Amino acid sequence: MVAGPTDDHDCSNAVSVPLHRFVEADSNRQIGAIVDTIVSELSPVTETCVWLFDSSEKRLASVGTQEEGRESPSAVAAEAFETGEPQYPVEPIDWPVEIAYPLGTVGAVALTTDEITPAVQETLGRLSTVAGACLERNREYTQLEGRFHQIAERNRRLSPFARTVSHDLNSPLSVIYGRIELSLAEPDNADIHLQAALNAAQRVDSLITDHLQTIETADADADTELVSVQTVATEAWRIIDPSMARLRIEPQLDRVEANAIRLQQLFENLIRNAIEHGSEESVGLASAVDDSGSPPSVFDDDTNTVTVTIKPTPTGFAVCDDGPGIPEDEHDEIFESGYTTTESGSGLGLHIVDEIVESHGWEVSVTTSDGGGARFNIHVE
Repeated sequence: MVAGPTDDHDCSNAVSVPLHRFVEADSNRQIGAIVDTIVSELSPVTETCVWLFDSSEKRLASVGTQEEGRESPSAVAAEAFETGEPQYPVEPIDWPVEIAYPLGTVGAVALTTDEITPAVQETLGRLSTVAGACLERNREYTQLEGRFHQIAERNRRLSPFARTVSHDLNSPLSVIYGRIELSLAEPDNADIHLQAALNAAQRVDSLITDHLQTIETADADADTELVSVQTVATEAWRIIDPSMARLRIEPQLDRVEANAIRLQQLFENLIRNAIEHGSEESVGLASAVDDSGSPPSVFDDDTNTVTVTIKPTPTGFAVCDDGPGIPEDEHDEIFESGYTTTESGSGLGLHIVDEIVESHGWEVSVTTSDGGGARFNIHVE
């Protein structure tokens, strides 16, 4: 059983506790230093040490001037912190002794003294109440401030996130509207048009699910798996349902470790970018390979359309087109959010591509394709 002071001395020699200094202190470390100074001024005290809980390291750390840097608290100081009760030595007492008082739920002050006087006990009691309350206030403020910064950062990302969602949904929604109109205008082909509309509607559902998961797990890594570049690229093309371009996919495309939904978004945006900047007339969808099993050649026709080619590279894959290309002095700017060269463009497509590449730990570079258009090299190794 712990024992307190047994004498009945007057408490008039207790050191005053300057409340204003605690209130004005900017940090818990400053409060700890004030406590250390006050206790050190008590005449019977020979050593002091203030311990405050370090939430980052999950342990008590010393902040007192006399023993700063001490690795771990004494058993008495640890007991005062854990129990929230003053700790005195068990009788019989062998002087000098160590006693400790809790500082709220944030720390403890330990001291070595030749005598446990009423003045020491009174001062420690006041410090435990006043300094403890201020330490707890600062801890709550720090937690609130951290939460505020988290919310502010989350809100900061909401605006571009909303633009990304709108941009991703625009293409399949356009397909749905267009195909429904065609099914009404061409009753004989209604089944084909309605199936394409259904595929686009399923893509909308997939995008919504993906974006909801992005919100819920904003700080988590996206799930990845080995996926077929050819399969994902073809699916992206079908969802876009372009009426003013053709697709050419070369064989020997390797599988890559990727999030399939995000990879499809990458292809959708690169293909859409090629179409928006290079197409004028409709030629439709080309198959990935011909009857002989070889990839189709670049189409030789008189229509002013764009052909999108996806080909393997030593470090990944490339998405090429035979459109007007991108001026070399703009290569570093095209991935910036809002950058566009068309009146109807949102300037988000290539920015989204850059974000997807970065989230996978890949790299993207821009060059000129063999057809004089743009070539986006995705380096996955």
